[in-house]
Amino acid sequence: MLDFHGDLKASQTERFAQEVSAIIDVAAENDEVVVRLESAGGLVHAYGLAAAQLDRLRTAGLTTTVCIDKVAASGAI
Repeated sequence: MLDFHGDLKASQTERFAQEVSAIIDVAAENDEVVVRLESAGGLVHAYGLAAAQLDRLRTAGLTTTVCIDKVAASGAI
């Protein structure tokens, strides 16, 4: 399970990318990833970089489920 708590600039994106890389490195076939997301929205380009991390998980063949914790407003993944 990964947590992503967004802010206006999606400042956790770099950390999120590192966590995704670590998961991809150790994942086995049929593993699944759950991302718990909370974001009040923010800059579209910054959240685009965060969304690209979800694409990396799917490209690696990992079933990926995103759960909204409290809010996922505009700009959120």
